[in-house]
Amino acid sequence: MQQAARYGYQLGNREKIELADGYRDRADRLRLDSINIQGLPQEKDQIGRAAGDYQHALNLYQSIVPYGNSNVQIKRVQASLESVGTRLQEIH
Repeated sequence: MQQAARYGYQLGNREKIELADGYRDRADRLRLDSINIQGLPQEKDQIGRAAGDYQHALNLYQSIVPYGNSNVQIKRVQASLESVGTRLQEIH
């Protein structure tokens, strides 16, 4: 998608929501998998990557409001982002 953007292709709402869903799903997996490494040094990195993916998803969802279920997903991702932020503060 980045290469297409370099050639002037503008992502439409459909592509943006699919990309946002992908970032959200990956962040959810990272967050869930971090339970297995809780207390280990790798946990901070994994939670940090989840936070970054949640932020990318949030930015994409916000750019397409009110398309699809973006409003619902914004609330969900904001709550998840807050949760990983809290965990990062706990382990910092």
